[in-house]
Amino acid sequence: MKENLQFTALLDILSGQDLITEYSEDCKDITPSHITINSKDVVPGTFFVCKGASFKEDYLKSAIAQGAIVYLSQQKYDDVDIPYIIVNDIRKAMALAARWFFGNPGDNMTKVGITGTKGKTTVTFVMKDILDKYTDNRCSAFSTHEIDVGTKVFETTLTTPEPIELQTYFDMAVDEGCTHCIMEVSSQAMKMNRIYGEHYKVGVFTNIDYDHISPTEHASMEDYLGCKVSFLKQCDNVVLYSDTRYFETIYNEVRDKHVVVYGSKESIEKLMSRDDDFFEKDTEFASIHNEDLTDHNSYFELIYGGENRAYNTNLIGDYNVENIVAAIISSLLIGIPNDQIRSSIRDVYVPGRLQVYHWKDRTFMIDYAHNYISMYRLYEMVKKTMKPKSITVVFGCGGERYKKRREDMGRLAEQYADKVVLTMEDPGFESCEEICKEIKQYITKPCYIIVDREQALTRALDEAQPGELVITTGKGIESTQRINGTFVQCHSDAQVIEHWLTEHPEK
Repeated sequence: MKENLQFTALLDILSGQDLITEYSEDCKDITPSHITINSKDVVPGTFFVCKGASFKEDYLKSAIAQGAIVYLSQQKYDDVDIPYIIVNDIRKAMALAARWFFGNPGDNMTKVGITGTKGKTTVTFVMKDILDKYTDNRCSAFSTHEIDVGTKVFETTLTTPEPIELQTYFDMAVDEGCTHCIMEVSSQAMKMNRIYGEHYKVGVFTNIDYDHISPTEHASMEDYLGCKVSFLKQCDNVVLYSDTRYFETIYNEVRDKHVVVYGSKESIEKLMSRDDDFFEKDTEFASIHNEDLTDHNSYFELIYGGENRAYNTNLIGDYNVENIVAAIISSLLIGIPNDQIRSSIRDVYVPGRLQVYHWKDRTFMIDYAHNYISMYRLYEMVKKTMKPKSITVVFGCGGERYKKRREDMGRLAEQYADKVVLTMEDPGFESCEEICKEIKQYITKPCYIIVDREQALTRALDEAQPGELVITTGKGIESTQRINGTFVQCHSDAQVIEHWLTEHPEK
């Protein structure tokens, strides 16, 4: 919390964004000591935010009984008698109120945000590794699985936290001495205005695909793309993948920014050869060439900023090279020396992404791939660089998500795998067995449904033959399953494989 808070300053901030519809004069004299949206978290002196479609007046009355002294809401409650601010957009107002309460802590760090259908976590972890080495571990990171604020790490279920939680972590990171922050920014975060009012030095756009179009996510691709692009408008510099869908649409929305377009040599040359003056004069291009990709490392060169730069990394796969390039360019844009970057990416660890284990001529792989584009590229990489004798894949599909994903994943498994084990993968309020049956109708190869994920993976490991590759996808290192509105604890795929290996020593 910022010391000597002046409520008039918050009123000015909200008024400046045309968010206030009404407020009580007595709120100007309020000095809150706590802010929350949870009536169970209220203490004396709390600034209470009335948020959510299911919010009830009883929650506010409970908060007041426990010591709330002012409330922020889209609706005025006449039966309560404390100061108030009524706004026309509670989510935007909440984000700005949280920033004000904590003293805008995010502004004290150089922030880089990454958005896209896939690749966000890998870019985040690669940049985190680069910046930790450069800043002596003073880089905070917000990823799908965890929030790292320097010396403390917290588990998370949201890719991008809600505003009050976000500002709490920003405040902790600054207190821990963090000078930089790397964040995954989800489309839902933008739709819900979780980072409204924040400013980023660099915004990365990795790609977009038809994956989060559903009644519970985005109603249309237009909505999904619009949310992704809106993040880039909060950034000074934009790092944009050349082969993403809707490239021209995205570029047109951010052409007033400093844009760096990255991609393969062929893709970049094609864009640079355009003769229609499409690109702004200060747009830069970065092309990947001379790739040498094996099953244990990757070498590539990058032409950017008038230089040809060579890199080696332990990460495998052409799409990981693309993710690393996004991290390289972003690091250069915030002033990290190239020698430091080159040294850092030689040996970088991204948990749950192409995590490989070897046992008696068999290979086991964990990856978070869970949609068509990521699974297709994973299968293609495996076929080209690892060349296994056979492939067994263990996966499922999330409930209440883009339904066509089930057909896509089934058809890909039919094309690339020799054996398929279908299992649980965050079914939500749907039946896991029914989801698996929907996938199975597109598969003619040997295919089993084993709902218990640990049992499914264990069977695949038990039956693996010499030269076989067992791939388990969709969960990475996650140790929960989303079932009927709650997160149920379970063993992660990594824990299952590592336990199996201890039970089956090579000698």
